[in-house]
Amino acid sequence: MGLGVTGMGTQIARLAGWAAVSYTVYFIHLMLIWFTFAYCRSRSWPTWSNRTVAIAYAEYAGRKFIAK
Repeated sequence: MGLGVTGMGTQIARLAGWAAVSYTVYFIHLMLIWFTFAYCRSRSWPTWSNRTVAIAYAEYAGRKFIAK
């Protein structure tokens, strides 16, 4: 939830022209992304990347993708 809030906050602050607020919220957003990567189990990364590539290829090839 924190990633979504800070990501949207960064975009809103940027569009409003609040540079200092935007940079601060963006820094917090990047720290949350780093924490997400650091605390995920390392075995889940190949699963995520393989699943993403499989879904993208199924869309590209025009096949119906069945979610499990």
